Amino acid sequence: MGPDDHADRLARWRTVLAGTTTQPVDETTVRVELPTERTAEIAALVADEVACCPFFTFTLTVTHNGLHLDATAPADARPLLDDLFTADTTGRRPC
Repeated sequence: MGPDDHADRLARWRTVLAGTTTQPVDETTVRVELPTERTAEIAALVADEVACCPFFTFTLTVTHNGLHLDATAPADARPLLDDLFTADTTGRRPC
């Protein structure tokens, strides 16, 4: 994926993550809680992200209380994980 695809994907992440809070699980993993109605959007983003950056690992858990997404990256790729979940979308490089 090129830089334009990356910017579009980041914008999609920002939209689907709107109103949520990302919490660190450990040094290589973050977790975000979402409403279950966002499951399809999250699954599509996860598939696109893994196609671009196969070193990411995503775990979706859906329960009656909602959806949570754990996202993991190798320690040296943590800045890319932060870009997806916490950083501004402007001026970022694609993975």
